[in-house]
Amino acid sequence: PSTTFVDGAHLLGSTDLSLEGLGSDYVVCNFHKWLCAPKGTALLFAASAERQRERRKQRAVSGPNAENAGTARTEKGAGEVVKPLVISHAAGSCLAAQLFWTGLKDFSAWLSLPSVYDFWREQGVNRLRDGIHGLMREGATLLSQMWGTGFGAPLNLFASMALVELPASSIFRCPPSDTPAVTDLRERRPSDSIHKAREEDKIENSRGEADRDFSFEEGEMVQNALFGTYNVEVPVKKLSRRLYVRISGEIAKMK
Repeated sequence: PSTTFVDGAHLLGSTDLSLEGLGSDYVVCNFHKWLCAPKGTALLFAASAERQRERRKQRAVSGPNAENAGTARTEKGAGEVVKPLVISHAAGSCLAAQLFWTGLKDFSAWLSLPSVYDFWREQGVNRLRDGIHGLMREGATLLSQMWGTGFGAPLNLFASMALVELPASSIFRCPPSDTPAVTDLRERRPSDSIHKAREEDKIENSRGEADRDFSFEEGEMVQNALFGTYNVEVPVKKLSRRLYVRISGEIAKMK
């Protein structure tokens, strides 16, 4: 069985995270996103060689090589697998020593983490996390109802961020440059269901934009138009031919 690595950039603060519960050999997370710590702070979890060996055995029991699950195998420690880009005098030592002193690094962001932890404990971890989720759901539902569109996935699968589909009739092309622009997205659409709204899009939009396959480049141009026209900073992503805004909830907006 292969080594597993989890890119958990958004896990800390937005989910009830258990590093051991993930059952992965390596996990990386950021502190500066939903925990609101300074930039430059992150976490690298590396299971010990013994834990990696045990997990591989457990995964192999139900895998195609189950008959070899008990075969002896030499496991490398994390310090032998993960290497810093800058080699210090601790080269060849344990993982923590190799990563700790790699030059003239500013440690002030790391030293702030105890204060970040204190803030979360004082405010209540569950209260803050539930507040993030609540803001996300409230904002996503509001936009969905105003635009008569849906989400990139079921709303209960989102944690701190959600994808809300942009109404196709609000995206049009402006000659002669032929670049996308955005109409007033604040106008409430006269529909009472996502299905009805999409049917109206097809009827009202004589240029057939509702059925066209938008590109990643057009999404970027729409994102720039939203910022330039409405002073709204929001990522615009393409998913299955359509464009979505990616909104999020943040503790700074909680009451």
